[in-house]
Amino acid sequence: MISLPLKQTEAIDIITQPLQIVERESGPHIAAKVRPVLQRAQNLRDKLLKLPELVKNQALLSETANAIKEYISMWHLISQNLVFGKGEDHIDIVFVWKDAYTKEKRKSYNPISERIAMLYNLAAVYNQLGIYMASAGEDRPKEAFNAFLTAAWIAEQIRGEKVGLRPEDCSLDLEEASVNMYSMLMRGQAQGLVCEIVSAGRPEKHSLHTKLAMQAAIYYKNVHDYGMSGPLKKISTIVNIVKFNELFFTAKAFYHSAVDLNRQHDSNVVGASVADIQYAYKCLEAIKKIVPPDASNPYNEFVKECADKLRFIENQNTKLYKVPVANTHSTIEGLAYDRPISIEAELNRPVEGREWLARMISPEVRKVKEEYETEVGKVRAETRERMVKTDEAMSGYKNKCREVLNGAISEELLWNKVEKCRDKGDVEELTQKLRKLIVDINFFNDKLLSLQERLRKEEQEDQTLRTKYDALWQIPPSTQYNDSCLKQIEQHLLDLANAKKLIVDLIERLNEQKESFKILDLNKEEFMAAMPETNTIALPTAALEYFTRSPNHRLNELIKELEELREKGVEEYNKMVRQFASENVVAEVSQMHQEGKDNEKVSLQVKSRLLIVCRQSM
Repeated sequence: MISLPLKQTEAIDIITQPLQIVERESGPHIAAKVRPVLQRAQNLRDKLLKLPELVKNQALLSETANAIKEYISMWHLISQNLVFGKGEDHIDIVFVWKDAYTKEKRKSYNPISERIAMLYNLAAVYNQLGIYMASAGEDRPKEAFNAFLTAAWIAEQIRGEKVGLRPEDCSLDLEEASVNMYSMLMRGQAQGLVCEIVSAGRPEKHSLHTKLAMQAAIYYKNVHDYGMSGPLKKISTIVNIVKFNELFFTAKAFYHSAVDLNRQHDSNVVGASVADIQYAYKCLEAIKKIVPPDASNPYNEFVKECADKLRFIENQNTKLYKVPVANTHSTIEGLAYDRPISIEAELNRPVEGREWLARMISPEVRKVKEEYETEVGKVRAETRERMVKTDEAMSGYKNKCREVLNGAISEELLWNKVEKCRDKGDVEELTQKLRKLIVDINFFNDKLLSLQERLRKEEQEDQTLRTKYDALWQIPPSTQYNDSCLKQIEQHLLDLANAKKLIVDLIERLNEQKESFKILDLNKEEFMAAMPETNTIALPTAALEYFTRSPNHRLNELIKELEELREKGVEEYNKMVRQFASENVVAEVSQMHQEGKDNEKVSLQVKSRLLIVCRQSM
């Protein structure tokens, strides 16, 4: 069976900064109540720094898994009620985790990276627990089965939660292919245990063995396929083990299929029976190329059994049935016993002292913050998708230009390049992509203007209430909170205006260069006629000069300018998204809510402001 390497981290202080924030925002009394929660989380994390040593002790595996689950529960509570990140009034703890395979360090301010790394290690511990229990005794394989399926559920959980990470926060061991590999590996190891359990309890059920073993082989094939685009490409020894298991369970499936068909004593299926047992033996022979022959190898007994059965079925057919061997082996469908076992309740269990942390932020603020984070995630995903499409468009356009400019040797070769360029499209396609970007910019511009108008309207309402209630209106003026937001909005509007101007200029320049692309509209006869008259010997040089004249020189400059403009546009666009995702608005309005919580009228007014500012900013 295959173990997962562990992710390793560095020590961090999760007490000092959070306590300072709590004391400043809620007072020393609440800070004293929160300290034990943070101290317990710190103690657990310090203990888990020694995880590689803990996992080596089989007697401590269950205890270690419980410690990780408790820390994940506590960290979920802490990260939901305190604001982490790089910014003013944020807890700027740097979470450093090493890739489990490459040992490359990744640093992040995002608390989600801490949770996902701990979930990965929890899956690795459950996997190790399953491996230990699988060989611990007669009753333990069932416990091992549950451990593997729990690890599979954790892998699925990682896949869903890692959406909250930026691409640069995802190391190789957390890429999509890697997480899919973990899920398939855990299911495959659990399925293999089912094969062992059924083989020990019901050895005569060959049709059932066939399907169970085939499903295990399918899982290990998926492990190999996902792994070769993920972590397995770094570790050849694990590749061999995965391939061994795939071939071994495939051989098991076709062995039992052959025995099941042979037991029917039907001449119509004897040929298929011979083909299946031959294919099973062929898989076992292939294993020898991966794992050198060794008397201790677990499959040696099965190899002998398969060879004996192969001779028996072939001799039986030769002497009794005398039917041709089937051209191909049977098609076998798998039967899965792989329902993942959820431990969600254990990862979100009640934590002592949670009521004090819950008082830090009101339910309304937490709800809006969650909605805000969801919308930010959508904006990031949509932005990445648009940028990928723009990259493809720019790359295609650039390749079209270079197809014509590079390698001009003869008229015929040049004509082939022109045909390829024409097949891929024209300048209009790029122009349409750029106009789509302008539509996107206009959309964000309208949203920012709407937010700006609402903030100014809210300031007017605040001034009206201040005049009406005079000294009874204790909350500080709205301008104290809104000025920074308005400045950010003005900067965003300016950035969008500049980006729009760049794109408009680019479209105009493309239109100016349309003359350079008229060559793509010529047919072959017109193209050849447009070429300069020259003799055969001088043709390559003349053709090269023809395609490096002034219009094409300007085209090269345009390509370079396109790349520079796009890079600047991407930088400005990403800067805008990062500012939207900074959560400054949520933090400022949350603080304003705490200051006005003792005044019912003020509290209602603040909640209204919160909903307007945060929701409309999305």
